Amino acid sequence: MSVKVEKWVSPTDGLRGVLSPAADVLDSAFLGAMLLSVVRGADGSIVDLLCGDLTPGALLVLGGSDEDLLGRSMKRRLSRATGSDSLRLAETVLFGTRARECAFDVDGPAWSRPVSARFAVHRNGILLTWRNAEEEVDSALRLEAAERRAATAEARLVDSFIASPDPFALFTEDDHLILCNEAWIDMFALQDVDPVIGRRFEDLMRAIGKERTDDSLSGHDVDGYVHWRSEARLSLTDDTFEMALADGRTFRMRERRTRDGGIVSLGSEVTEIIHQREVMHRALESINSRVAIFDPDGRLVVWNTAFGGLLGDDVVQAGMTFEACARINLERPDVVTLYAGEPVTLEERLALHREGRNTLHFERWYDDGSVTLMSEARTQDGWVVITGTTITELKAKEAVLRARVEELDAARAEAERHAADLAVVTQQLTIEKERAETASRTKSRFLANMSHELRTPLNAILGFSEVLMLEAFGALGVPRYREYAEDIHASGRHLLSLINDILDMAKVEAGKYTLMVEEVLLSEVVDTAVRMVRGRAAEADLHLAVARIDPGLYIRIDPRAIKQVLINLLVNAIKFTPENGFVDLDCVEEVDHVLLTVRDTGKGIDAQEIPRLLRPFEQAQAVDNLRSQGTGLGLPLSNALVDLHGGTLTVKSEPGIGTSVTIRLPRR
Repeated sequence: MSVKVEKWVSPTDGLRGVLSPAADVLDSAFLGAMLLSVVRGADGSIVDLLCGDLTPGALLVLGGSDEDLLGRSMKRRLSRATGSDSLRLAETVLFGTRARECAFDVDGPAWSRPVSARFAVHRNGILLTWRNAEEEVDSALRLEAAERRAATAEARLVDSFIASPDPFALFTEDDHLILCNEAWIDMFALQDVDPVIGRRFEDLMRAIGKERTDDSLSGHDVDGYVHWRSEARLSLTDDTFEMALADGRTFRMRERRTRDGGIVSLGSEVTEIIHQREVMHRALESINSRVAIFDPDGRLVVWNTAFGGLLGDDVVQAGMTFEACARINLERPDVVTLYAGEPVTLEERLALHREGRNTLHFERWYDDGSVTLMSEARTQDGWVVITGTTITELKAKEAVLRARVEELDAARAEAERHAADLAVVTQQLTIEKERAETASRTKSRFLANMSHELRTPLNAILGFSEVLMLEAFGALGVPRYREYAEDIHASGRHLLSLINDILDMAKVEAGKYTLMVEEVLLSEVVDTAVRMVRGRAAEADLHLAVARIDPGLYIRIDPRAIKQVLINLLVNAIKFTPENGFVDLDCVEEVDHVLLTVRDTGKGIDAQEIPRLLRPFEQAQAVDNLRSQGTGLGLPLSNALVDLHGGTLTVKSEPGIGTSVTIRLPRR
């Protein structure tokens, strides 16, 4: 068969000298570089590659001189110097606009070493570069070891979160739960809600009302928490919220944004702190003294009824400044305030307060003859406690006052201790969160490198085994060699499929999977998926039946993703159905949705096992034949892909009868 080649004046005209300005840079980064001009036949296929320009390093790799190579055909020479079909690699690069690599050994007159060749698209044709493969292998091994260490650290970090007694949960930017511990599930009484991971926060909160029929959770506080959390998501500042459970426990919840826009929910049980606070309030109300507490900023925080009566119950309120309280006290016409036996003005009183003394004592003389001793005590961290007591019987009242102050100091110390513990826990969780983010980024880099490191050699295995199967370069001699080649090719395709499933699942979990949605005929997608599994059904002696689908039914989906879902469901049905069993695929149209159901007459599974099988790498128990083995990613990946479409995947099964899986997809 002859090939018609279009005639050009010079396919390499103008290419010589293109690489010269960067020749030193290219040869320092690579072993050598060559610019190839593409020659196409009448049918559009690539029939030759001509050398347009090259660096000195390329001459060492290929051998020869400029005159031997420039403008000459490189088709056969490159096939030997790259270990692959150069025309096929060039066609793949130009079609997919992505670089392709291959490895081989160079045995030249000056040196010999394993190298890798890389074909990449260039504005003037194809750029071919060579690298030292030994250095790349060493780098890859070091990176792999580092990634293994990072994966171990990540696992330990997750284990520490899971084992923490304090509630912890992590949500994505769109408020889906991706990590939580048992303490968080127990706090919201979500033990009976399944699944928890992957659900939106509001869906989980609504599930509490649906699943819980007892009084283990206070609905009022849950509603308040949901409302507060919705408001907090709109704010860039951290905030806290106390939530009381019906069992008497109280948690202080803190929401914090992550760098990627997600939410970290931290909880700490403050039941004892709340109890101590209530005890302090009761203690304040139980004493006859007037008591008020101001924070370091001079704002009124806690007071009892007696102090409120001093200022006026309709005036006192939380957040009042110390100056405002002092002004009301000193401006009363029926009271004279003394310090060290002398009357004080408002300015003098505030000046004494600003000096920051540990203790100040004032006497307040009323027109009715009663006297009150007002004491101002300052804590080490800047809090101010104002107490006032009548000193009619001075000694007795002083003893009572000391006892009450000691109670207040004990309550304050307890509150400070719990606050300090909470600060330490918060700091530790912040550090661990940063480590988790670092580990997550390392994991993403690992998956990206794994894609390259595993897919490239697998593609080579598939290509070479296919050449052996087709006996492209002549008969193999022994028929069993062809069978071995077919086994290698089948195993390679199976391994590549498993790798693709793992990478797709990782993309979905990381939120990096992008749907390519288009309007397609549903019948064509279903027919393609069924054709790919009919052979398996025939080999397993199964009856595969597909209901007729309206040939005019269009639906907006990612056809590749939905085809993968249907193949996964059909393959699972075939795996777990014994000989002479039935596998059916049915389609039901609704107003806004389309339902596709795959049914089988296999062994079936218990209903309680279904949620477990929707988690990655989980498999049905009691697998008794090799045909039923797999990675446990088919069903979870299908569920994730359907969820990305805004649809749902439902599994129903009964042991001894069979299983049915229904996917419900929106039409638009």
